[in-house]
Amino acid sequence: MKHLLLFSCLIAALAAASPSHAQQLSRNELVNKLFRREARHPDRQASQRGTQKATRHQRTASVSLPGRAIRHYWDEEDRAWVSGQITSYTYNAQGLVTQEVYTDSATNAINGRYQVTYNSRGDETESSYQGWDGTAYINSSRSQTTYDAQGNETLYTYQQWVDGAWETNGSYRTTNTYNPAGLLTSQVFEDFDLETNAWLPDSRQTYSFSAANQWTDLLFEDWDDELKKYVNDERIRNIAWHNWEDLSPSYYEQQTWDAMSGTWQGDERYTLTYEPNGSTTVVHQVMTAPNVWVNEGRYINTNDDYGNPTLEQEDEWIDNSWQIVDSYRYLLAYTATNQLRRKLTQEYNPEQERYENYSVETYANFVALAARRATGLEAATSLYPNPTSGYMTVAVAGLREQASVAVTITNALGQVLRTIVLPVQQGRISQQISLADLPAGLYLLQLHTREGLVVKRVVKH
Repeated sequence: MKHLLLFSCLIAALAAASPSHAQQLSRNELVNKLFRREARHPDRQASQRGTQKATRHQRTASVSLPGRAIRHYWDEEDRAWVSGQITSYTYNAQGLVTQEVYTDSATNAINGRYQVTYNSRGDETESSYQGWDGTAYINSSRSQTTYDAQGNETLYTYQQWVDGAWETNGSYRTTNTYNPAGLLTSQVFEDFDLETNAWLPDSRQTYSFSAANQWTDLLFEDWDDELKKYVNDERIRNIAWHNWEDLSPSYYEQQTWDAMSGTWQGDERYTLTYEPNGSTTVVHQVMTAPNVWVNEGRYINTNDDYGNPTLEQEDEWIDNSWQIVDSYRYLLAYTATNQLRRKLTQEYNPEQERYENYSVETYANFVALAARRATGLEAATSLYPNPTSGYMTVAVAGLREQASVAVTITNALGQVLRTIVLPVQQGRISQQISLADLPAGLYLLQLHTREGLVVKRVVKH
């Protein structure tokens, strides 16, 4: 499972065309925990939520977002919902959360707040948590992140508020190297030693490419302080892509380096399948003899037609059948206008072989994302071929200084199916995107530029 987690989160973090927020949750929430970068950022979650970890609501089916969520947890002994907390959301024009205020649902007392700032690409540059002392907010913790021109992280720093000043608890630096096509060829990770005030090597990742300029192999190395060099740790190889454009693999193999024998061992492989709504299934197998593969694990993430998660499940192969070992299911309810209004989370009890209540979230005070139309840019935007049977090119000229543009794809009812990010070079976009997994019909592409909203129709046949 470790290596599935590692690679799946790696490609999610590096994807140039990001899936919708709902798909990110369903596809990556399970695998985030063991991704190497999360291990390098042990305080990331604490800095993002302090002691009050808030609910990350899913993207609703319409173009509005909830202004408030109420969350309760289930007390199995009392058979009742308890510990109510209200989260009030504030958004920027791109629909990104800039503030979450937490209050007690019974007393309305303030517990604290979480604030975020972003760069022009929509990347989080600073997040902070503040508690409440009864009269004012007080600093608690914060994280700061910088990125390179390609949008990949270069520096992450976590700090806590101590005696009236910010005190650094950890800092992590990444040096990214690219080929002429702008694809990562290597990443070098360093940790900041607070005692010596020096950067120390930690690990590095090296990417190999096919003739089509797509990743085929990843080598993970750790720094050996005694040998004063990088040594093999593990590798991902023979990667096949379901969709290279959004970095979705369909297959890859993993091996671990055995230092005693000086050989790669422990052959494992992962096969991934995808559904149009973002649902995924991953089958993990191990090699027990040459060319003999045996089932080991299975990871299922199921979404509804709006791309919101309904199931996250981990299975193990026991006695020649799949057995659930960990699972959460989400019972979702929508408003008449297709806004997600309630999410009931249930956790699987393997001993009782049943799902039991875990938490319930109710969303309200929906905020419409208003945007002015950029009529001038619409004339300078073209989609071809249109109609299309699969791939099409998005071409835009005359953009102001901007590193990237977020694009939402909606159906004719305005329901958001996908969100991607297109790079801008010298005020222009020329990027191929895929609609191959969408059924035939009419769709709208909405480009969220600094000049305003560009809306174009496209027909998929």
